[in-house]
Amino acid sequence: MAQELGMHFAPKLSWTDTGALANAEIVRREMGAASRAEYEERFGRDYAQAICHQLWDRPQVNFDGKMLGCCRNFWGDFAARTRRRQLERMRLAGRRTGRRAATVAMALVLALPGRPTYAGPPYISDDPEPTDTGHFEIYGFTSGIATRNSTAAQVGIDFNYGALPNLQVTVVLPAAFSQSTGENMQLGLGNIQFAAKYRFLHQESFGLDVAFFPRLFMPAGTSAVGNATPSLFLPLWLEKDWGKWSVFGGGGCTISTDPGQSFCQAGAVVTRQVLPGLQLGLEAAWQSANAEGTLSTAGIGLGARYDLSKHAHLLAYVNRGVQNADATNDFTWYASMLVTF
Repeated sequence: MAQELGMHFAPKLSWTDTGALANAEIVRREMGAASRAEYEERFGRDYAQAICHQLWDRPQVNFDGKMLGCCRNFWGDFAARTRRRQLERMRLAGRRTGRRAATVAMALVLALPGRPTYAGPPYISDDPEPTDTGHFEIYGFTSGIATRNSTAAQVGIDFNYGALPNLQVTVVLPAAFSQSTGENMQLGLGNIQFAAKYRFLHQESFGLDVAFFPRLFMPAGTSAVGNATPSLFLPLWLEKDWGKWSVFGGGGCTISTDPGQSFCQAGAVVTRQVLPGLQLGLEAAWQSANAEGTLSTAGIGLGARYDLSKHAHLLAYVNRGVQNADATNDFTWYASMLVTF
């Protein structure tokens, strides 16, 4: 059952040594001793000695948000009720605040050669954390890219839902425009996207979070503002956290029904929680050429996330190309309002 729920099963000795065990050998094999008295005799310390240190090195948080301190405190609260995102950060011993909310997927498909594909807002690279089970994350976003001869952008809504433990489903509905120098502006429905993120490895047991996040791009309303053919993005994302620092990234390839429009991409992000409600990040991203006659591109980006409240968050990102920038990415931007519940 624990495995099905993405949890770890940790057996403990009975609080008292009264009563006979049905199978003392199984308990002894799993715990090193079959009773607390036997544990103290074998290891030279009381079985519950570590409990008194939990307030400092492993603070216990109740299901309702109360800071219990140790696992034997059922009545007190050492701190005010914490937010759901703070609970998640404490449970995972330092996971950055709000990354789960920011661990939803968004892909930006623009008509320009060398356009970037957005993943985990506000960054191009994604992280492996799915939306919490039974919760929603909804982004109202705008994003765009400018080159020497053209500009393209889109606005839309990105729906994310935690369907099951470790499983997130995503739908993105964008409207887009593009304009080249000396030509009329083109408007239309962008590439609608359907995606599912599944995290199959966890930091607690493997040392890294790892997730597979396939994404299907439907044909755009017009080729002037998006890809006119369907495509499938197949990435793998990884993450490691240290206190207020986090590193995540990975990559994959987009397979198009038009072979000339298939390409691969990779990236990595370092973030730090600089204030209780403010997170900053630095990203390096690369993408191969995505059409015949186009160039590969690489860029450096800066991102920020600010928590207005428990349920409202602002995200922003800017990126400057460092490879073939004039033709692929003079400047890229992203901004969104995120609502979580």
